[in-house]
Amino acid sequence: MLLALLLVGCPAPTDKSDDPDTAETADPGTLAGPNGPSRIEPDCAPDDGAAVRLIVGLEEATCDSAFAGVPHLRLSLWVGAEFPLAPGTYPFDEGSGSAWYAQAGGGVEQHARSGEVTVTGSAGGVVTGSYTLQLDGGEVVAGEFEAAECEVAVMCG
Repeated sequence: MLLALLLVGCPAPTDKSDDPDTAETADPGTLAGPNGPSRIEPDCAPDDGAAVRLIVGLEEATCDSAFAGVPHLRLSLWVGAEFPLAPGTYPFDEGSGSAWYAQAGGGVEQHARSGEVTVTGSAGGVVTGSYTLQLDGGEVVAGEFEAAECEVAVMCG
């Protein structure tokens, strides 16, 4: 009886899903892409100009780390991006960059025709930030990275 009186005096739980302070901020249609260990390095654009490549989903953030069975992405920016990437946002589409995403190591890579890379920090040879990709099939993939800056020799042009 005492329990019944206590329950009657307590307000019912409320649904806070519409409350902007407690609602989920991630779009439920966005796939979680690989996060964490990555590398960023110079690359060549399709016209043999300079580009920057970001590889996310490595075992560790080193210049010689491999994918080894983890989800990964390879992204190349060739318009408006110079190595090393400075903090800022780098949108890309078919004319300025491209990306490939694999859900598992050795899996089939899906092409992304557009997206965005946001660099939030660059210090001590490490670049941090996030990415969002729009895959050819319409899916959106997003994640974060902590990338080792890797000076590699590329012969463009």
